[in-house]
Amino acid sequence: MEKKDCFSTQMRDHKGFTLIQVLVVVGIIAILAGIALVRLNSALTKAKVNKAEVEIEMMGRAIEQIEEDTENYIEDLEQLDDKTSPGDSFSPWWGPYLSSLPANLQDPWDTNYAYFFWTTTWPGGKQFQMGNYPPGPPGQGWDKGEKKGWGDESLPPGLWKKLTPEEGVSARGFFVVSAGPDREMATDDDIEYGTY
Repeated sequence: MEKKDCFSTQMRDHKGFTLIQVLVVVGIIAILAGIALVRLNSALTKAKVNKAEVEIEMMGRAIEQIEEDTENYIEDLEQLDDKTSPGDSFSPWWGPYLSSLPANLQDPWDTNYAYFFWTTTWPGGKQFQMGNYPPGPPGQGWDKGEKKGWGDESLPPGLWKKLTPEEGVSARGFFVVSAGPDREMATDDDIEYGTY
């Protein structure tokens, strides 16, 4: 009696997927992966914006507390976590006003936080001062000194217009700002905290 190879018979009778079916399945998987990636990217951007808002608000509230305690604005964001007073005019000093600062004083997009303050204690009106200010991005124009700010520093045109109007800016104030997701100062996606 002759033996039949059942296994080879089963293999010959089994039908696999056609190339079209495989391409359709791969296409559906690619579309779903693309949608998931877009949503993940959106969620990451939102998380970074939320983190920057929280960090700026914490620094801003600490600056307000220092101004309330000492009637002065700090000259640098790094002073927020100092245990000792930055000078004789900062009395009483109850620091540190923050237990920790953002790493390298940078926002979630690795751009430096900027800090500005102004008072009317100087002869001739308001005196604007930069506490922390990142250099301009290369090729944007304002890092080449086309728009001059205080001293020899240059400012983005939109920020210069915001800080130097004749009316509408309070006699004393400050603000802390992140350039936001586009990493350009004085654009619509900037994240700010302060007084005007």
